[in-house]
Amino acid sequence: MKTGKKIGIALSLILGATAALSLAACKSNDGEYTVTFDTRGGSEIAALHLDEGEIVSRPSKNPEKEFFTFDNWYADEKCTELFEFGSAMPAYDITVYAGWIAQESVKVTFDANGGTFDGGDGAVYKVGPIGQTMPLPEVDPVRTGYAFGGWYIDSDCTEGYDFTVFPAKNTTLYAGWDKDPAYAYIEYYGNGKLLATEPVKKGETVEEPELFGSSITQTAWYTGTDRTDVYAFGESVVVDQKLYCSYYTMGLEISDGVVTAYRGSAADVVVPDMYNGDTVVEIGEYAFYSSSETSSIVTVDIPKTVERIARGAFYECTYLVDVNLSDSVTEIGEYAFYRNTRLKTVGDITSVEEIEAYAFLGCANLRSVTLSDDLTSIGEFAFADCALLSEITVPDRVGVIVDDTFNGCSSLKKVVLKAAVLDTVGRYAFRDCASLETVVIESVNLPQFAGSATESPFAEFDCTIYVGSAELLEQYKSVYGYLDGETFEDKLAVIENR
Repeated sequence: MKTGKKIGIALSLILGATAALSLAACKSNDGEYTVTFDTRGGSEIAALHLDEGEIVSRPSKNPEKEFFTFDNWYADEKCTELFEFGSAMPAYDITVYAGWIAQESVKVTFDANGGTFDGGDGAVYKVGPIGQTMPLPEVDPVRTGYAFGGWYIDSDCTEGYDFTVFPAKNTTLYAGWDKDPAYAYIEYYGNGKLLATEPVKKGETVEEPELFGSSITQTAWYTGTDRTDVYAFGESVVVDQKLYCSYYTMGLEISDGVVTAYRGSAADVVVPDMYNGDTVVEIGEYAFYSSSETSSIVTVDIPKTVERIARGAFYECTYLVDVNLSDSVTEIGEYAFYRNTRLKTVGDITSVEEIEAYAFLGCANLRSVTLSDDLTSIGEFAFADCALLSEITVPDRVGVIVDDTFNGCSSLKKVVLKAAVLDTVGRYAFRDCASLETVVIESVNLPQFAGSATESPFAEFDCTIYVGSAELLEQYKSVYGYLDGETFEDKLAVIENR
């Protein structure tokens, strides 16, 4: 009986507590409960606020999500059970979840980045719908002398990936690698660039590698950059070692550090950084001129030691596509790349102080160039007929734009002339630049426009010419209004109004 009384009291307490909670819930919500629509990354859908027993209606519109098609509303976050609309609102808040169907599948490539997977593959793939869970490879890649260090979004392994689902586009992830202390690492440098790294188990011997094709001549391997001490292969190694050599394409003629000619047949040409003890500093006059049976060269690999590209160095090399000039180059001579009609890239010319006349004339496939802040002059016709060049910024130290500099750059849309004191814009400097839309002249003075009305640099174009101030704008109108009849002044505006 005593026990029964205790049970009765306990039951009474439980029921009382339940009633209190129920009253508290009603009080806190005023009898109103919330239906939250979790769109799981989609556009927002407004919540419903309903009294107990009211009908839960389907939203009038579906959410939207890039790369996905809306599927349906679900009662659970894993989207396994459809939510039943038209049912009565319970006496508590509820959440309804959006289900999505990926519009397309994507491929994630796992690049072993110098290693291999089982079976010797250098890469494996995973394909799945955008936004769904992305599995990793079943096994990690392996690489002699290294321990696997995870996956990265760049081949240099500087940034790890942070997603767990298939991304919105095809993506490559790269294996990262950590050195194994049981190995020594032999780094091979050619022409100043790292060519290969070979891990060798400590105590084992190093054999000379075969890194070059049959058209390449190379020096011995040396232990220092001065290349005086030859490395002895066949001996055991216990510490890391850097080795250096020069290599070049057969048929090159080099004298006193200057490339003077190329009489080989290879389409891809490599210039050495050193030859017979001299540092190679110049591509000489007409060294690759097409008349010396080199019209078929396609690429030229130039070392960072080269400082000057002389007159006509690549004159009429009409098959040349790629040259990798470095920031060591300070001068590009007359006709240096004259009528290289297929040339697309020249490399880094941001240290060039002088670009002489006709240097890039007729480079019809050259799409972009970035000129050096140290540039002092650009010769006449230097970039004439560069038909795909779309934008050019002429740096501050170039105070004269000479005649015909950009004549025939038919895709040129924007020109920025940064000289604080611009002396002259020459005759026909921008002739036949039919696409020109914007000209920015940052000069604080009024430059001289050479030529008559039909010869003025911007008269023929439907472009806007931005000048440094309202005062200058009035001077332009006053002095050059005659250049293009009544319409010239309508092209003028102040830079701050861009």
